[in-house]
Amino acid sequence: MGRRPDPAGLQELKGNPGKRRKTGALPPAQPGMIEPPTKLSDAGRDVWERLAPELVRMNFLRQTDAHAFARYCDAVVRYWKVSEELRKAGETYTSTSAHGELQRINPLFVVEERLAKRLESLEDRFGLNPAARQTIMLRLSQTQPQLPLALPKGEAAGETGEAAGREMEVAPSPIGILSRPERLN
Repeated sequence: MGRRPDPAGLQELKGNPGKRRKTGALPPAQPGMIEPPTKLSDAGRDVWERLAPELVRMNFLRQTDAHAFARYCDAVVRYWKVSEELRKAGETYTSTSAHGELQRINPLFVVEERLAKRLESLEDRFGLNPAARQTIMLRLSQTQPQLPLALPKGEAAGETGEAAGREMEVAPSPIGILSRPERLN
């Protein structure tokens, strides 16, 4: 069976005297710390500014993910541009040849499909769809023995007992997204 691990607070105070690799979740990222790459387009930066703060808050996005997330933002912008052009031009066009008139698939349709597949793949990595969020949260729950779903208001600030009140406050964790009224999707 082995020894039971010390509580997280006590482990934090002890530090890491043995210099062993620590298991468990990474410390939460600080909101606002992650800057988009400078080469990201203005439209891509708008997508970044809309999505990144929530992903950082849920601990799904870190500085090391900045370039991958920038590719996602760029792909979103390109997808919507191609979709708009396709809407105007139509999914097929008529061409004439020695065999007569033929209906052909617009090449933009193929580009749109490829971008959609790329976006699906990146959305899964960043938890931007419900199934991916559940999978990521499941993995996080397996690395952290106790994930707080909610803390009584005031308890987070150090108050205890009746002074803390009965009202609950959502903890800043990936699980907290489940109890919030607004959702990403």
